Amino acid sequence: MINWAQVRQLEQDVGPEDIGAVIALFLAEVEEAIKDLQAMPPDDTEKIGAMLHFLKGCASNVGFEAFAENCAQGELKAQNGQISDVSTAAVAKIYEGSKQLFLAEFSAHSTAQL
Repeated sequence: MINWAQVRQLEQDVGPEDIGAVIALFLAEVEEAIKDLQAMPPDDTEKIGAMLHFLKGCASNVGFEAFAENCAQGELKAQNGQISDVSTAAVAKIYEGSKQLFLAEFSAHSTAQL
């Protein structure tokens, strides 16, 4: 669910003193984006696809692998006109599960503290 090697790489890139701020920004931005996604008209293929693309990129950068994959699948469905197969509730649920796991296990995989 979490790509800890990606998390460690991010920590090396930004430094252990700044990783907490990066993670806090990621969580805040993703939670706002998910609210926006859930508020979109369910037939707005273009906006939903764009939001899922944004979320996929954010998630990949921070190691939220399962969440990124779910967003990628939703983005592809939107691009292929299968918007009715995209569940924003599932996107939110996978994010929440990933976030809880990440927060619970971060200190075991990092030298920094959140």
